[in-house]
Parts: sequence; C-alpha cells; structure tokens
Amino acid sequence: MGEGRPAVPYLRERGEGNELTAPCGFTHLHTHTEFSLLDGLGRITDLVSDALAHGFDSLAITDHGALYGAVAFYQACQNAGIKP
Repeated sequence: MGEGRPAVPYLRERGEGNELTAPCGFTHLHTHTEFSLLDGLGRITDLVSDALAHGFDSLAITDHGALYGAVAFYQACQNAGIKP
C-alpha cells in the first residue's frame, strides 16, 4: 500500500492516484448514522458518498433503537447506485 496509509486488509489500491477501493461483495455491517443516539456521528449523505468513492457496491446501517434514518438511507443509496 502507499506510504503513510494505514494497512486495511479489505482495501486495495487502484489507479495512478493510489486511491483505496473496496472489493466487490464487501459490506460493513457495523455502521451507525447520526440517528443512532449516543453512538453514531456519520451523516447518511456522507456515508453514501464515501462508500461510492471507495468502490463499495453495497452499504448497510445498524442504528440503535430507531429506524429514523432508514428511508433517507434507502433513497440516498438508490440515487448513488449502491445496494442498501
């Protein structure tokens, strides 16, 4: 991997800019959004755009105690072409 980058086993470098990308079929199954009280910070739009930028073809959210972000998450994934 490129110098100064942490070694993350599921990411691989691609292209001339040494961008990190995820292999197809990998989905994080422990992702909290801002709707997960006292446990999450990530905004749905940021999570989806970062997943798309890193080559993920699917994304999941695992918020605690509520489904407040489910519709927004589904819509954001559909608009980005990512499987929710």
